[in-house]
Amino acid sequence: MKIEGKTPITLLRTNSPKNKPAAGDKENRFIHAIRKIYLFPNMIKIYISHKLQANTIKHSPSPIPTSSNCEKNRLVAKKIEQENIKAIDYCKELTIDEKNNYLQFNQLGSAILKHPHYNEQEGLFRKSGNALERDRLVSHLLAGKSLKEYFLKKDIVDIKILTSAYKKLAAHLIEKNLHSLEEIPKSIHNLAYAAQQKSALLKESIARNLISQNNQKRLNEADSRLQDAFLSLEKTPLTLQLIIPLFAEITKNQQTNKMGAYNLATCFAPNLVTDSNLPPASQIKLNRDSIIYLEALINHDLKLQSYDV
Repeated sequence: MKIEGKTPITLLRTNSPKNKPAAGDKENRFIHAIRKIYLFPNMIKIYISHKLQANTIKHSPSPIPTSSNCEKNRLVAKKIEQENIKAIDYCKELTIDEKNNYLQFNQLGSAILKHPHYNEQEGLFRKSGNALERDRLVSHLLAGKSLKEYFLKKDIVDIKILTSAYKKLAAHLIEKNLHSLEEIPKSIHNLAYAAQQKSALLKESIARNLISQNNQKRLNEADSRLQDAFLSLEKTPLTLQLIIPLFAEITKNQQTNKMGAYNLATCFAPNLVTDSNLPPASQIKLNRDSIIYLEALINHDLKLQSYDV
């Protein structure tokens, strides 16, 4: 890393006019030579000191998050985790093993928020971790073993391993839901259609650089259709009930992590709606509409409640 404005190393001068020996004066020339030899080790020390300082700056680790940020993340994680436990307990259809899997999944979400690199990690859920380590973690959790036990064997787990495992575990769990997105309800397509209509109207207004009275009326109607479509959605699958609060929290840090609601939905939708029996065109539409659906759920959660503490 290039260090701007680096002050040049200034070595002690030994040949200034004041100290320069007079021509022909052997004694002064001898003393001057001895002085140079004496000063040389100090000159080397100064040079090495500057080099070490530059190297420290170049290779210094990323700033450690402040304790206040870490404490805030822990409190938010705890709040979300407690709300999710209520949702899991409310779902009476779960077997004991399924309930344990959801509780493990919930703890994994908390571990992401509490990770020491959470605040500065760019591309959360977009960048994949090591596939072998991810599968190891997923197998560990699905076997009913605790997340704490997994962490005890590691110095620090890469946050990308946690997010990759979270995505894979989510795909596994949603297949167990009674309201699985594998058979996506018509209401989600209606929501997507209403969202696309509003988007088209906004683009038209931007292109004309004005919003006419007629356009404003059409936008209000589009908003109303979008709200109706959202309210008509079937009950959100339990897996998504646990995911959405985490994603809503992540979007609050999108200036750093570059992961707004749309980006998170784009990363996650393909993991949740994989029906290989669908024709390619239908699969593309399903993925696109599911992205709109997830984005709407995230934005709706942000409006309804805040986990700020």
